[in-house]
Amino acid sequence: RHDQSTLQRMYLAIVGGAIAVAAIGFAFAALLATESVAAPAVAPDNVAEPRVTGTTRVGQVLRTTRGTWTGTAPITYEFRWYRCPSGGGAPDASDCSRISNAADNTYTLRQGDAGFRIRSQVVARNSDGQDTATSNPTGIVTSARPFNTAEPSISGTARVGSTLEANR
Repeated sequence: RHDQSTLQRMYLAIVGGAIAVAAIGFAFAALLATESVAAPAVAPDNVAEPRVTGTTRVGQVLRTTRGTWTGTAPITYEFRWYRCPSGGGAPDASDCSRISNAADNTYTLRQGDAGFRIRSQVVARNSDGQDTATSNPTGIVTSARPFNTAEPSISGTARVGSTLEANR
């Protein structure tokens, strides 16, 4: 009987120790779970505006960069193009006209752009939000068609038998 009670005490000690180890393990796991915090999602934020390059003449192609963005990946980008007054318009293009059928990072200048400045705008989106950035305006778009910079003139004496000269 002495051996049986010793075995029972040993058994209870082992079971009690196992329960204590399990309790400590659960407490440690709970502590880790409460201190482990996932990184918060961050909406896109523009840190360097988009930049337009190319020759500002009808028929030429302009290209825009996305600019530089921070925020939680993945970030998607949408491109917009605006026709602005010769002064360049507002920094956010709010007083410019959005150009229809222009939603890529390139834009081919049209005759309707002549005399205006062009801006690109990039909208960045992720699961936590969006932000918009607008480029500086381009130079004034020039026409591809020939145009006069001065009126033509005629010189000489308008008399029968005299020679007149035309300056185009």
